[in-house]
Amino acid sequence: MVLLIAGVGNLEENLKELTKGLGIEEKVLFLGRRSDIGALLEIADVFVFPSFFEGLPIALIEAMSKGVPCVVSRISVFEEIVEDGKSAIFVDPNSPEEIKEAMLKLYLDEKLRESLGREAFKVVTEKFGDNLIKEWIDLYSRIKCES
Repeated sequence: MVLLIAGVGNLEENLKELTKGLGIEEKVLFLGRRSDIGALLEIADVFVFPSFFEGLPIALIEAMSKGVPCVVSRISVFEEIVEDGKSAIFVDPNSPEEIKEAMLKLYLDEKLRESLGREAFKVVTEKFGDNLIKEWIDLYSRIKCES
């Protein structure tokens, strides 16, 4: 098992120190800012999104559009999109233990990963439609290129 962390943030150095302290540096890869998120999602077994707040969670919608099973925070914006145990697994973002348990549960249960991924894909296509997802991905790509 390898944990890929894409993006940058103010906790990155703390996380790197933590992985070093736990002796798991070879199992956690910090990928930095990426322009190939779609490709990363295609190789992902699980998408973990323990956010404290979100506006429109485009990252979650992108993962769902790839049929990737998701572990997400129990926050209202996610609750509007996915259903706990059916199209995602909800966790308390303040509980590393709960996040770990959800990740392990999905790692060990291939059938659950498959059913959550199928349902996530179904939900995202019903709620957002292919054209809207493509428009967001195109917009995100343009914004990314401009920055």
